[in-house]
Amino acid sequence: MKILSGCIVLNEKKEIFLLWRNKHSWYETPGGKIDPEECFDVKNPTIPELQHAAIRELNEEVKGITCIREIKYFGSVNFQIPDKREATAHKFIVYVEGNLSPNEDIFDAKKSRFFSISELKKQPLSRDLSLLLEKIQLELNL
Repeated sequence: MKILSGCIVLNEKKEIFLLWRNKHSWYETPGGKIDPEECFDVKNPTIPELQHAAIRELNEEVKGITCIREIKYFGSVNFQIPDKREATAHKFIVYVEGNLSPNEDIFDAKKSRFFSISELKKQPLSRDLSLLLEKIQLELNL
């Protein structure tokens, strides 16, 4: 099983920043796999280890963050990645300030942006994000 960690990036309006991944033609949250050197047991990472990986991935994939105001563990979801392997995605809610944009060429800078929850329901989303959308909406009281 692949273990991933990422961020649900929110602004002060509770809009979610999403990256458009060209290869899959969908929106996704910043995140990625846990590096073995980031944790004692890569098959069973702790919340602090997952948080470290999520922030590392956020900084690798997104530029323009001027301030991280809050970060907290949100939860996890099991799903299949595009190559059909099983994965678990751990997510952290992160409130940020700044003019965000992708920091990697695998994302489309023109399509990556902040979305309201209602806008997200009409967009193509990564599997993990689509499975978490209702829980995100409840958490944010939207």
